Amino acid sequence: MKRDVAIFRAAEALVALVLLVALYHWIGTGTPAALVRDATHWYSHKVDGLFAVSVIDTGVKLPHLDKASLPIAAAPPTDGAAPSASTT
Repeated sequence: MKRDVAIFRAAEALVALVLLVALYHWIGTGTPAALVRDATHWYSHKVDGLFAVSVIDTGVKLPHLDKASLPIAAAPPTDGAAPSASTT
């Protein structure tokens, strides 16, 4: 029984060693950095302009109206005298 457990532990240690070497090689080749770079590029492309702030002029400006273009005719100029009722 002890011999079976010892063989199992040795196989477990060998698998762990192989995984450790594979992980070391994977990190050494720069694969995680490349994956992060690709993921951040993809994310920045998807949210491009999402947080952009644009300033809109909210000042109130009165319209500049031309008196000749108004639908109501301008009042005739008065010289101070009241208009007469009879025009005879």
